[in-house]
Order: sequence, then C-alpha cells, then structure tokens
Amino acid sequence: MKSLYALLVGINDYQSPFEKLQGCKKDVKKISDYIHSSLGDQFSLNVKTLLDKQATYDNVITTFESHLGKADPEDVVWFHFSGHGSEELSAPEFHVTDTTKKDQTMLCYDSLPNKAYNLADKELAALIHMVATSFPNGEKKDKSPHILISLDCCHSGSGTRSANTAQFSGIRSAQSFPRKRPLSSNAKGFYNAKAISIPMTPHINISACRRNEVAGDTNTGGAFTSGFVKALKESKSDITYADLYLRTRAAVKKIRSLQNPKFSFLAEMSPYLHFLSKIESNQSAEYPVYFSSAKWRIKYGAIHGLVKKPNEKIEIDILKTNRAKTKVGSAEVLEIGAQESLLEINMAFEIRSWFSSTTLYIGAIKSLQVEKEHVTISGNEAEVTQFLNNWSSIENIELTESNDLKTNLSLEINDTFCLYDENRKEQIFVTSNQEEIGTAIHQATQWYRFLDLHNPDPLSNISDGFTIELVFQNATKTSVEYHGNAQVIQVSSKNEKNEKLGIQPKVYIKNGRRDYFFYLFYMDEDYSVTCPEEETLFRGDFDGDGVTDMDEKSGNHATDHRAANSFNEAERISTPDDFKHEKGIEQALWKDVKGIALSEGKSSSTTYLKLIVTSQELDYFQFIQGGLGIHRSDSTKPASTFMADDWSTLMIELNVNKE
Repeated sequence: MKSLYALLVGINDYQSPFEKLQGCKKDVKKISDYIHSSLGDQFSLNVKTLLDKQATYDNVITTFESHLGKADPEDVVWFHFSGHGSEELSAPEFHVTDTTKKDQTMLCYDSLPNKAYNLADKELAALIHMVATSFPNGEKKDKSPHILISLDCCHSGSGTRSANTAQFSGIRSAQSFPRKRPLSSNAKGFYNAKAISIPMTPHINISACRRNEVAGDTNTGGAFTSGFVKALKESKSDITYADLYLRTRAAVKKIRSLQNPKFSFLAEMSPYLHFLSKIESNQSAEYPVYFSSAKWRIKYGAIHGLVKKPNEKIEIDILKTNRAKTKVGSAEVLEIGAQESLLEINMAFEIRSWFSSTTLYIGAIKSLQVEKEHVTISGNEAEVTQFLNNWSSIENIELTESNDLKTNLSLEINDTFCLYDENRKEQIFVTSNQEEIGTAIHQATQWYRFLDLHNPDPLSNISDGFTIELVFQNATKTSVEYHGNAQVIQVSSKNEKNEKLGIQPKVYIKNGRRDYFFYLFYMDEDYSVTCPEEETLFRGDFDGDGVTDMDEKSGNHATDHRAANSFNEAERISTPDDFKHEKGIEQALWKDVKGIALSEGKSSSTTYLKLIVTSQELDYFQFIQGGLGIHRSDSTKPASTFMADDWSTLMIELNVNKE
C-alpha cells in the first residue's frame, strides 16, 4: 500500500509583537481528522503535527526533511501550514529573479526580530526539491513522490491574513522587519551565490487567497481550510484538482465572499490529476454557476473562445456538484464577458432557494458558438461515412470532405486513422482506435485555438504598456537579446549547453503605475501547452507614494498597519521606480534560463511562446493540456475568476534549425 506522509503545522500562540490567532490549531485538527477518517483505506498514514511552541523555524525545516523526505516515488507528501504570513526583504542575490526584492514568508513560533527568520517561499521551494529528489540519508530518488502544499496564510501577495467583518475576529497578518537576510541563511545554505537557481519541483500548491486579498480567521478555523475540507468531504476524495478548485472556491465564498483560494500547478503538474494521485482524469467541461449582483453568471467567456456576439444559442445544463451531478435546470447565455458570462436561467426549483441553500452549482456546456474549426476528411468511403455518422459536433469541430476550405488538420481513414497537420505538412498521429483519434483531433484543435487567441476589443490598450524581449544564452553563458515576434535561431555547439538552447524571456514595462499579470505559455510541436512558472506579477504604484496598488487594495487594515509601524522604508524599497532604465522597468518572466531542445532525429522545429497579459489574476491552468497521446477530453477547464476586458496576448514564434 502507498504511504501518505503529512506534516501539519498550526500556530495560534504567537509571541509579541505578533497578535495571537484563534483557528490555526483547529485547521490542523480538521485536516488530520479528514486524513484519518477518509484516507486510511487508500494509504498507510504517517501524520505529524507541530503546534504552537513545537513549530519553531528549525523544527519545521528539520521535520520537513526528516519526515516528508521518507516518501518513496509512489507515495504522497502533504505539507499544511496555518498561521501568520508576511513579506520580508530577500537576500540581495535573489533580486535578479524578483523585482519586488521580497520573500513571501510564513511566521514560525520563534520568528522574531533579531531571532529566528521567517520561513521564506524560496526556502520552501528548496525543501520541496530536497524531499522530491533524495531521502533523509542522502540516497537519491529516481522519481518524485506526489507533493501537495496547502497554506492557510497569505504567503504570496499582500502579506496579510485578516478580516474586516465581525464574523472574523482574528487578524492573521504580520509586519515586515527591515533586517537584511544573508543568502546563506536560506534553507541552511541550500543556495550558492555563484549560481542562484530557485528549483521548480513538480508539486501542487493551494493557498488561501489571491495576492490582493485577505484571509479570514475565526475560533472555529480559517475560512480557507474550512471550505477546503468541506469540499473534500463532499467529494469523498474522488475528485480532480481542477474540480476541487471549483468546489473549494465556491465553499470558501459562502463563508467569506471576498476571499478566493488559489491553486497553482508547478513545473507542468496537470490540473486534472485525481486528488493525491498521479492518475489523470478524462472529464467533460464544467464551470461554476453562481448568483451575484441580482444576476446569474457562469465563469466562462471570450478568453475561452466564445465570440462576442453569437448568432446562435449557447445552451448550458445546470448541475449539482454531488457525485451524481444531478441536473436541476438549464440556461442560455445572454451576454459574454472576458472571463464570465451572464445567464438566463430556467431552474427546476425556486430561485430563492439559492440564498439559503449550501448546494453548489456547475454548468456543463451543451452547445456553444465558438468559431468552427474545420478538419478535412478523406479515405475509404464506407469508413469515412461511418466515422461521420458517429462524430459529435458539440465542440464545434466540423469534419468536411470538401477541399475548398483552408484547414489546419486533415484526417485520412484507410483501416487506420491518420491525422495530418496541413501547416507542417506531416503526419502527427496514427491509431486504429476511434476514441483516440477523436481526442487527438480535439487536442490539436484546442492548440490552434489557443494559438489564435486574442482580445478583439479595440478599446483594450494594455499591450501599449510593455515590450517583450528574449534572451538566448549560449554554452559560455554569453547572452544575446532578440526582439520582435518571430525568431529564427541557428542551433550549433557554440550556443548549446547539454544539447539545449538556453532561453529567458523578459518584459520592459513602460507604464509602471498599473498592475500587470503576465502568463507565458510554451506551445510545443506535440500540441502540448504548458505554463512553466505560472504568473509573474508586476505591482504598479499608481499614485507614486511608494506603496503599491496591490497593497493599498488590501483594505483599511493594510493602510493603517503601514502608518502604525516604523518600517515603512522597508516597504518602499521594492517600488517600480528603483528598476527603471531607458527601456522601462525590467521584469523576468522566467526566473531561470530554461533549455529548449530539438526533438530526437529532427533538424528543425517550430514552437511558440504565448503571452497573456491581464489587469487581474487569471486561472492560467485552464489552458494547460498534454501532448497528443495523452487522453484528456477537454483542456480549457476549469474557468477562471472574473477578469475585466483589459487583457491582451502576444505570440513569439521560435524557428530552431540545426546547423
């Protein structure tokens, strides 16, 4: 039987000057009770808890390595932290990778001025890497275990975990201290000043809220942990992370409406893995449906491929999120926004039941009016006829025997199914299985749709605020910058390192007074779409007062907190003005140089970098998909949170040719 190694940390009894909390130990109990009551038949359980005085800086790090490090490649690792979160100045060596010059941190019991440090995000990355690659005795692991990190603290943004309503009586926030942290203090000397590289180990990270929000604490537990455990119990663990995200967000918003949990899938982890499993799911597209501001809405919009003004109906089945996914009504899309749309709903129950019910709802797309993608079909007449009769056009992929239309894909049927890419003039997939060829057609079509994704709104001018450049690094680490959207790169021994071409994209921000969320996707020739480092957040300072807009949006508490402490200069250090030069404010989109290699046996390739820039956070994993041969029915779920129409895309074509 596989083992589950869990380390659960909860700290209520913080020392002065930090406020004591109420619900963190309750969080640990809820997760521990869930593990023992629901997962004992799946795993051999190995659960350790560190509460209050036990959760010192050294003890958390030591137990992380000694306990979680025991996990074999087939086992599961789960680390949970409930407590104060903060931001602190990072070691100067990290500044080249992060223009904020800050660590996002978790406060341990003894994290005090002139005493123990906070546990920084870069240390957590190092600890995850160590657990993934080696056992406590130093023996190397051939594969990483499945790793889940859940953090009920604000570790990646405003640095606060607080509440502004009477329902939430605690404040889970901690002020920053202006001490200078040496590089050697991070994860007991993990980092080398000569080669700073923050490891991107495959794992799933779940946090309580977005960067510009605060998270609630009560005497019964945190809003996030309560909603998260509720969603897990209702699903009975038979759930994908993508589905769990939808249910957790809905459950948390019923507890605290302004709080949105964040799921991140690091180093190409799939959102469609089953919870605590390496098994990937194959399920239909479903999106949260909810009632807000006197209107019904679905989190599905133009950025997913819907046209602005469809001429045909977009029909949706409304389902409960129970295991049977019971249908309770239907709906039609009235108005399409960037990431959410308004619905005219026909429910099989009275609408007023929504306000008192704790039932969550999802929408399954029955028919939708995205621009149709045509695929040319030819071959044996009888087999073609049979395939056409069995083909479903629900995803707006239309098969045609006509050669008059320009198509990206063509299908030839002669005993086997052969799929061709008409742009590349090559065969890309062969199978004798009808279900497999249907999946391949869908994945390749979705890849081309994402390639073509752009904001048709002429009023969106967000792309005027920045420029993008690529830095290619050769074997001797000499960097050469390239500009423009199409790059032709000659690969030779001079610019290869370990048969790979080093690349690091960066942007130069011309308008440093607004917020930007950058999402850089890599689109490979196998029709996979990955987002190697999730989003890069640039914090704008609109009024130029040295406090970023993101921090000011965190509420009255954040503003009062800064006015009350004497460390305001520490906050001012990471303002955009510090990084300006003639091109603008430099921001690396990938923290490390990444290698791009030609496929085995190929002398050339064409791949793409697709950049999405938004004014609000995007659930980037909606666009992730595996390559051909990885069977998943839909690559655009789940839908993202609301985003204003202020978004733009940029695409860079990489033509790599072997000399």
